[in-house]
Amino acid sequence: MSLALQQLIASPLPTELTALLEAIEWAEERGAFAPTDVERVEAFWELLEDDADAHGFILVLRDGRRVYLDFFMMHHATVTQGDAEGGDEDSDDRLNIIWLDGDERPQLCGGRWIDDVTALNTFLRQH
Repeated sequence: MSLALQQLIASPLPTELTALLEAIEWAEERGAFAPTDVERVEAFWELLEDDADAHGFILVLRDGRRVYLDFFMMHHATVTQGDAEGGDEDSDDRLNIIWLDGDERPQLCGGRWIDDVTALNTFLRQH
């Protein structure tokens, strides 16, 4: 994880923004696209629980392609040898990348798509 991303995650940004930035970074690491390829966020969904966060983002790239990023992070405490305080934050993360045709949106099992993405797109334009 880049230092810039670590600093953003430690800041009081909305969870959907930190998840978006991390998902985009992971997509770049997998060779799917570069962060500079992202034109805008079309829609997203999120599920926030005590032990896990899940987000989905539909992105429109500058070349017109659309991609769905399905990002899941499971949080759990682990005890490591020599850890005087009894636990470290650890996580199991997953990112699925699905290229979309036309105007399709993946169907959600419960929940709903959030179309108010103004804050996410404003942040992307400014950075």
